[in-house]
Amino acid sequence: MKLVAPERLLAPGGSRLLAPSEGQLAVAPAGQVGMISFRAEEVEEMPHIALFSEQDEPMALAGFHVYDDAFVEIGNIGTSEKHRKKGLGTQIASDISRMGLE
Repeated sequence: MKLVAPERLLAPGGSRLLAPSEGQLAVAPAGQVGMISFRAEEVEEMPHIALFSEQDEPMALAGFHVYDDAFVEIGNIGTSEKHRKKGLGTQIASDISRMGLE
């Protein structure tokens, strides 16, 4: 799907880019949110972001593939089960979309 209305994205949230060394940190939560193809190596290969709780628990994850300056594919978006229905999926989707535009 092509982003056609970037002005509709939410204001930047608390998402942050995962460091390559944090790949393993994201593997278990990724499985819990239904990211069936997620591997720790993907954090090293492609940008991924996360929203963390005050206890540093990943609540939502997202990633994207950069094919070239004009084409970025967003995927691997999910929210942990206990943090659903709080708008975190919408927030992280907005944050990753904004990063893709950059």
